[in-house]
Amino acid sequence: MIINPNETEMKDRETVIREKFQITLPAFIRDNAKLNVGDVLLWEYDENSKTITAIKRPRNFTEALSGLGKHLWENGVEELKREREQEWQE
Repeated sequence: MIINPNETEMKDRETVIREKFQITLPAFIRDNAKLNVGDVLLWEYDENSKTITAIKRPRNFTEALSGLGKHLWENGVEELKREREQEWQE
């Protein structure tokens, strides 16, 4: 992450919105995000921070989400139950 980019670095990060609202992604974004022709981007706009976020849509959501929360099961179901019971008692 560049904190104070120089003028050349800023130019490399700029995108112009064209007449039909089309944009060209900067090369460093395409390269770092490993984007290819045909990839689909998901867009989000945050009203509070006025920021636009784009992420590469996974080809398979099941594979992309696989393993989320697996740390919850590292000590087994019984340990998880004990933790939850303690939380409710507090």
